[in-house]
This record gives sequence, C-alpha cells and structure tokens, in this order.
Amino acid sequence: MVMKRAIEKNWRDSASLIVLAKRNVDALSKNVTNACNYDILLQTRTHNASFSNSVVFPGGVTEEADASDHWLPLFTNFGFTQRDFESLHRPGAYTNLIFKDIPVRSFISFQVSKNPTELFNLCKEYNCYPDIWSLHYWSNWLSPVTIPKRFDTAFYVAAVKDKPTTISSSNEVVKVEWANPSDLLERNSKGEIKLHPPQAYELNRLSHISDLDKIINFAKNITSQGNELIFPIPTRTKDGWVFLLPGDHLYPTNVDYNTEIITKEKTALELRDTTKTLHRIEIVGSDRLIVTHNYTPKNHINMGNQVKSVNISIHQ
Repeated sequence: MVMKRAIEKNWRDSASLIVLAKRNVDALSKNVTNACNYDILLQTRTHNASFSNSVVFPGGVTEEADASDHWLPLFTNFGFTQRDFESLHRPGAYTNLIFKDIPVRSFISFQVSKNPTELFNLCKEYNCYPDIWSLHYWSNWLSPVTIPKRFDTAFYVAAVKDKPTTISSSNEVVKVEWANPSDLLERNSKGEIKLHPPQAYELNRLSHISDLDKIINFAKNITSQGNELIFPIPTRTKDGWVFLLPGDHLYPTNVDYNTEIITKEKTALELRDTTKTLHRIEIVGSDRLIVTHNYTPKNHINMGNQVKSVNISIHQ
C-alpha cells in the first residue's frame, strides 16, 4: 500500500494543528449547556486562498526547509538524542511516515511561513527549538480524487496553557478565533461557517470528549500506535454521492489512491444498510450527513451510531 502511494503520488504532503486551550470560568458559566471545557484555534481563509472562505485548523504544506540537515544539530545542542526521535513512533505504525518530516514551520507564525528558512534562523537567534514532542499525532486524511488540489494531511493535537492575546492575520487568512467545538458545529449547522469534511469530522469527533486533559492523554496514547488513513472514496448514487470511509462494508479491500470512483444504481438511503458497518459521508441535495453505524475505529474515539447533519463543502 505504501509503495503504491509513493509511486503514483500526485498530492502534496501537509499538516494541520488542532490547538486547544482551556476555557475560562466565566465562559463556562455563561453557557452551561456546552459541556466542553476547551476552545480550538481556527482560521477563516480568504476568498483567493486554498479552501477559500472556509474555516480550517492552522497548518500548511511541507517545504524542503522542514527536513533540512540543520535541524538535527540544533536539537542535539539542547540534549535531544536519536532515542527522543524514536519515541515519536512505534516501528510498523503508519506514523513512521508522518513523523519522518514534521513540517514544524507550519505551526509557528504567518510571518515565518512567508519564508520557510526563517524558522531555523529564528530558533538560532532566540536560542530555542520547536517542541515537536508536544505535538500528538491525531489522524491522517488523503484528499479524494474529485478534489483538484489534493493533500496528504497529518493532523496533530497540542494544548497551550494560555491563549495568545494577539494573533495576526495574513494574505491567506482573514480571521483567527478561539471557539468551542460544540459552538462551531452549531454555527456550521446554521450555515454561519463553512467546513470541509476533515474539519467537520474532527470537530465532531473531538466533541465526544469534553475535557481537555482527557483529550491530550488520549492523543498521547494513540500517537505511537497509528490509525487508519482516512481516504474518502467517492461513490456516485442515483440521487447524489456517498463518500465511503475506511471500515465501511462497501469500502474496497485494495484501494487505488488515484482513480477510485464507484457507481451504484441505488439511492444513498438504499445503500445505508444498518445490518452492516457504516462509515461514510452522504451528499444528497442540500443534505450533508456523517453516518456511522456498528463502526469501531482503530485506535481512536468511538462516536457510536449517528446520522450527523453538517454543512460541508465537497468538490465533485
């Protein structure tokens, strides 16, 4: 599987960071119906940027500077050894591929991102290093073949003690905000914000754990274990689309990551066989649904049986 992906690769490697911070007591008391005790950092993209006008987690594509030979001596100067890097993954886990070239530059600042080499210079000047051990691997999404610009994106979770008081925007970002996952999902359902499938799915998954400390502990535990690559497979139905996700009973055993599109002479509802395992996103008219039934994820949060309405944008 890995060899096939490498040989026929026509996407860019990237990473997104799910930054969490505890909500203050006043914020919690004002909204007692909201169970989560943390907020998430989100960016709203500009109309001319990738994923235009949508709300996304901060991140970016990998650059040559991210894997520069200069980084190892820098970390060594602070006492880190090969064993410290090996602690980031377990041999045989899919995270071997992800942690090989962590694009740490993507997680620092918009100013640094303008020049990929500046992060290393910044670290040398201020005698510091990127704390990649505080980044906990969360999931990995590969864009479906129906999207013009495809990305193989590793998602990481990290918690900050204090929310930064000032975060500037850029030519790709018009708004930066901290918001509760349940609030974001509600705003999304009302059409106030637009989400793409990975963001909608991950926010929904995060909302199943209400405590920040529990999320970080959970992320630490799954970091070294790896989990399923989420590659949505577009399935054309009589009335719309079903994007099959790993574990669904219709998901192919041998996946082609470049040409996989399925056609079914049934409606999306007719394909929803609740006697079997369902793990999919359904797109029928204006309805966008995340459907899980009898699905147990590998090393991740079990969201139970649900038909969750979300306002997501999908390229078809």
